Amino acid sequence: MRGTLKVVKDLDEYLAQGHTEPAAPVITEWKLADLEPELPKLGKGRNFTKGKELFTTVGCIGCHKIGPDGVLWGPELTAVAAKYKGDTKAVLAEILEPSKNLEPRYRPFEFTVGNDDPFTGFVLKEEAETLTVQTGPGEAMVKKFAKKDIKAQPQGSSIMPPGLLNLLNKDQILDLLAFIQAGGDAKHASFKP
Repeated sequence: MRGTLKVVKDLDEYLAQGHTEPAAPVITEWKLADLEPELPKLGKGRNFTKGKELFTTVGCIGCHKIGPDGVLWGPELTAVAAKYKGDTKAVLAEILEPSKNLEPRYRPFEFTVGNDDPFTGFVLKEEAETLTVQTGPGEAMVKKFAKKDIKAQPQGSSIMPPGLLNLLNKDQILDLLAFIQAGGDAKHASFKP
């Protein structure tokens, strides 16, 4: 599905001004089948700078780390190509459907401590008497609770929202995917002409 939405005060006036170009970014609800035929284009000629910029602007950097950049809230991505044995389709599928194959380490829980408001996070470590949880990006968000004081309810979906690529075009997605597959290495073959 593709489309744009523009809200104007006076439609007749807007149209009289000759506006024919999309007034907003094109939104595409990308599916794996839409992008799979493009994956061979990852082999060379991708744009490292654009891929790195997209890693930031799409929001990946707020939860993931590649090399020295980013934070560890979601999976570390520097060695993602090795983890998926070079299967770019599998990496793309994880981005498009982040809740489909949740690793136990990244399964979110809703926690409640006493009468406080519930909060979401990950279980980092479970011991006989304590539970260590991470409630956000960074070490400052890691807290230890006595098991008797905390209730944990597993959640069914990833904290990573689906649709993060919906504002990107195919070339942007390929540059971002090349950056991720390269582990942030500007010298990777994907970025050679």
